Amino acid sequence: MQAGCKAKFIGLCRSAACLSRSLFAAKIVQAGRKNKSAGRTIAINASDNRI
Repeated sequence: MQAGCKAKFIGLCRSAACLSRSLFAAKIVQAGRKNKSAGRTIAINASDNRI
């Protein structure tokens, strides 16, 4: 029972982390549209860090 609950909790944390990452990436993309050259390098760096 406890192991299953723990796995669910870890899964929720992971999905929350993924969600916040994707929101962060979306912000970078929006910033990149405003300031293309600088924003693009930031977006590339962020995607490299995620892998």
